[in-house]
Amino acid sequence: MFDAIAIGSSSPIVSVELVYSSNSQAETTVSLAQGTGDNWFGDLVLPAQFDTVSYYIHVVDDNGNEVYDPPGAPGERHSFLVGNDQEPPSLDHVPPQVANVCGMADLG
Repeated sequence: MFDAIAIGSSSPIVSVELVYSSNSQAETTVSLAQGTGDNWFGDLVLPAQFDTVSYYIHVVDDNGNEVYDPPGAPGERHSFLVGNDQEPPSLDHVPPQVANVCGMADLG
């Protein structure tokens, strides 16, 4: 599921499209459906193997005004990785130097 918020300043939004591709998938355009208010959503078909997906969003209002995200699209695109998580989690822990024990019951 992919979602975006598209707000028409002076006229209503009539079209929100997500254009995406990856190394293993050709460019695909998904017309997002309007949900509640300014929310738009749609489904992506992600690659089955490890890959990088790049995308941009194209929005058109009722007056024919257009906007792209990122602003340099379609030449510039957002991207994210798809695949199994291969990296272990990181942990940063500082053990206490002094511990006070209060209110312990006699266990004997």
